[in-house]
Amino acid sequence: MNENQRKAEAIVGQVDWQSENHGLCHCPGEATHTSHTRLRDTTVFVDGVPTIFCWHTSCMAYRDEANRKLRRAILHDNLGRPIQQQDNPVKLVIEKDPESEIIDRIKTIAESNKSRYLTHYNWDTADMFEESPVKLDDPADDYHRFLTLWQPSDLIWIGDVKDSGRHPQNFRKVIEWMSLPSPVGNYTTGAVFVPNSVSRANENVDTRVYLVVESDTLTKPQMGAVFQAMRDLFKMRMYAVVDTGGKSLHGWFENPPKKEWMEQLKAFLVPLGCDPATFKPSQPVRIPGAKRNDTAYQSFLWFCKEGK
Repeated sequence: MNENQRKAEAIVGQVDWQSENHGLCHCPGEATHTSHTRLRDTTVFVDGVPTIFCWHTSCMAYRDEANRKLRRAILHDNLGRPIQQQDNPVKLVIEKDPESEIIDRIKTIAESNKSRYLTHYNWDTADMFEESPVKLDDPADDYHRFLTLWQPSDLIWIGDVKDSGRHPQNFRKVIEWMSLPSPVGNYTTGAVFVPNSVSRANENVDTRVYLVVESDTLTKPQMGAVFQAMRDLFKMRMYAVVDTGGKSLHGWFENPPKKEWMEQLKAFLVPLGCDPATFKPSQPVRIPGAKRNDTAYQSFLWFCKEGK
């Protein structure tokens, strides 16, 4: 055990060290948790700016005090300066302010703490499946399950990437799509389109209902970490996690109601490795219930119609 680890244990108690720089521990404010405390809920980091992360928010005051002690012990900060937001990114909350300095600060927080977020919020696919509020069995059922996320009268697009601009057959009301046993293509969007649409274009979007988040570079557990960070730090409701049948996952979230909130969320997610393309309302994404290359299903790993 190195010196920083000893100092951390003097403050938080015994730590299950996962590496030289971080380990699992008991939360200093565990008694205040309002939901079940799990083994991996709290992580202490002793490199950079030493920080205690916890999934729970009710313990924030106790965590703040413990972080002050931890930083004084490791960084010799005897002035006891108050914790600033950039030192404790787990407290990050969307600020209802469109000014550019807010965007810049969020980008800086995400860039400087990327490895911590991806480590602390790590969420494995097996855990996603096990923790799904809806029991998921046959992936072939996922197509009709997906359609329950919409209103029967919603006009949505389903098809393949090039099925746009020539005919209206890929734009149908949900109640019509329900009559088909499987999707007519591998893709859909998170948007409702205007009547008589033939082109999957942003200008034809009537309402964006869902924001779909994905990455071409992060592993599946790391994408799970991004999803959990969005739920914890930004208090966003998640409706589904889709395994694309390849290397990536898609997370379906509520659409932020204001443009500036979307910009702030984008400023946080892109530095973590998320694809900026899915911030376009008409961007095609994998639909659950379809077979990819006639082999693996595109399927739900986690589903909650009401959002959670």
